[in-house]
Amino acid sequence: DLPGNWVRYHHLFRDFLQAKLQQINPEQVRDIRAKLAAVYEQRHDWDKAQALYYQLGNYEAIVNLIEASRATFGDTGRFRTLINWIDSLPADFLEQHVQIKALKGFLAIELGDTSAMELLQEIEGPLRERDELATLARILMARSTGHRILRRYQDSFEDAQEALRLIDQVEPDKPSPVKAGALRQIGLHLYDKGQMDEAQQYYDQSLAIYEQLNDVSGGAMVYLNKGMAYRLQGAYQKAEQAYQAAIDRWATYKNVIRQANVLNSLGVLQHTRGDYQRAYRTLEQAIEYARQIGSVRIQAFAYASLGDVYKDLAAFVAAHRSYQEARQLAETIQSNALLFYLDLVEISCWRLEQKLVQAQAALDNLAEGLTPYEQGMYQRECGLLALAQDDPAAAFAHLNSAQACLGQGEYLTEQVQLAVYLAVTAVQLDKLDFARKQLGHANYLASQIDNQHVLVAAAYEVRSWFADWNEPQAQQLYQQTESLHETNTAQRKLLRQQGSAIALAPPEFKIETLGNIQIYNNEVEVTSAEWQKHKIVKALFFLLLSHKRALTKEEIGVELWPDASTKLLKTAFKNALYRLRVALGKDVIYYDEVLGRYSFNRVLDYVWDVEQMQHGLDNAAVATDASTKLSQYTDALAHYNGEYLPLMDGNWVESMRTDLQRRYQQATLDCGLLALQEGAYQLAANCGHDLIRLDPYDEEAYRLLMRTYAAQGKRAQMHRQYLACQQALMDDLKLAPSTQTQELYQQLR
Repeated sequence: DLPGNWVRYHHLFRDFLQAKLQQINPEQVRDIRAKLAAVYEQRHDWDKAQALYYQLGNYEAIVNLIEASRATFGDTGRFRTLINWIDSLPADFLEQHVQIKALKGFLAIELGDTSAMELLQEIEGPLRERDELATLARILMARSTGHRILRRYQDSFEDAQEALRLIDQVEPDKPSPVKAGALRQIGLHLYDKGQMDEAQQYYDQSLAIYEQLNDVSGGAMVYLNKGMAYRLQGAYQKAEQAYQAAIDRWATYKNVIRQANVLNSLGVLQHTRGDYQRAYRTLEQAIEYARQIGSVRIQAFAYASLGDVYKDLAAFVAAHRSYQEARQLAETIQSNALLFYLDLVEISCWRLEQKLVQAQAALDNLAEGLTPYEQGMYQRECGLLALAQDDPAAAFAHLNSAQACLGQGEYLTEQVQLAVYLAVTAVQLDKLDFARKQLGHANYLASQIDNQHVLVAAAYEVRSWFADWNEPQAQQLYQQTESLHETNTAQRKLLRQQGSAIALAPPEFKIETLGNIQIYNNEVEVTSAEWQKHKIVKALFFLLLSHKRALTKEEIGVELWPDASTKLLKTAFKNALYRLRVALGKDVIYYDEVLGRYSFNRVLDYVWDVEQMQHGLDNAAVATDASTKLSQYTDALAHYNGEYLPLMDGNWVESMRTDLQRRYQQATLDCGLLALQEGAYQLAANCGHDLIRLDPYDEEAYRLLMRTYAAQGKRAQMHRQYLACQQALMDDLKLAPSTQTQELYQQLR
């Protein structure tokens, strides 16, 4: 819009002019850079300003820049950038600026790097000598965080107390972020001791100061801590509200590191409430965010939380893999608290897998230097392991010790679990009155929680002992654990279909019916005589598998024994069902005694290529972007290796065979057209050829190939496809291509 003539030159010419000016008049270049850096700083374009100041060797300006930008970078989670800027400063210069070294230590601790504790220890002395109390208070705050990560809880508490005293001395009656941070650290100390109400009081004081300072990020951190305390108190609704408040505040600044932290806590809450799918998605997002910003600490905790989800779903292979990922990360940051937790949950996994010797050996090495909470969790696992080893007396003693430890704090969730475990243990010792009281206590405590899943999940872990306890309340809870077992199996299948960060163990049954007929039981092909030699056994299985609705014996007879008398049907059906259960297991077929109907037991952990294809096509139908839609299509269509149940016949087979082939053909065409639209020509061509192999007279497939080759400028191949279509129709059907195909050919020539 400016008057006159303007010329835009290439960036290489710009570089040439800059180099020439540097050669002719270096002082002028230096002056220009200094002024430009000041402009960038004024505009808060911190990265460009720092780069120019570094070129100029103006380290004092970089120090001022770090101080000016630290609030913004802290809010947006760019701690690593500030650390890199500090590391770029000369060592002798840093020795003269203790505050900047202190800031580096503080930022490193925030990223979970406990090696910075040595740096903080090193600069504490000079700060005390210079009487720089405000900076010293900040150092003590950072060190308090580091001590807590390293499980030095008393040292953490003492540093926080001294930081609070110093800041009150330097800045009395003035709201200060250091004071807010110290109050929060004291709250965390009380949280570790199980004193949740007292912790909440300190959190509220801290939050009030952050709000006075309009420090959104600091306030968000307090909301995270409040949510963690609410979760242990069983106030799940309040916990979720607090977590959401933290997420909303950090999202304002696009602070990925803080969002990752709170997402891990939110995932743990969702898991505790039994919402495994949401927990899984939340924790995967936490891991992704933590990877983006290089936070080893948050990745470690999120992998541990993900392992807990897998453990409760009995996906033990995936659980161990998640825990190993977490362990490798935790060892690099020396997070002793997390390492203890990982030891405990892996022992729990081995116990649930009945690897009792391995679990006992690991448990024997754990009992040193524990907090009251950790001691309680240790005793709990000792009790559960003793129960699994058929030693109820030892289990009873350990679980009572655990209850004594955890009863000192407000650990409502853990107290519910312990009451359930003590109840079933007491039954084994014929302490029936005590058992009833404990079960009643568990129900009472659970009623104080927003969600009853904690009670059912605790009973699920020891459900085999509930089965024979004839107490009505116990039997009701046992029925709920059976429902949870079915739900967990379905959840595992969903995770397997969606794909997961850690590969799940193979399903119990893998069923192949598209193009061939094979069944694998725990990865071993079923080859027993009952299965291989009796076609009617296979027919019975696949008939029930193919129907989502349960069938009566008479309905099954119409399909498999249409000419049999009632007496013959009864005998034939009984024999086939017996052979089927011998071949695949008695639980494969479910019989509803009330309705008198038979069905395939879909509660089993299985995958079936038909359902995998249909599920993938359903996902493709609702996908909103082309890339995801194509990916869903290709994954789903890969399951179709040929017609349904080849070499088997019957109306029910033909009907489903036709429906599946029709759906495959339509999905392949849709995939090919979308691939053509997106320029994925090889995929489009593959789709066209697949369709023609199924139906050599499919003109839509020929038109797809003609468009695909024309789009690539391959006119000869386009022409050959038209001729192939013309010849197939004329030779076999005595027909010419449709008007639509002919017009397309004329258009593309």
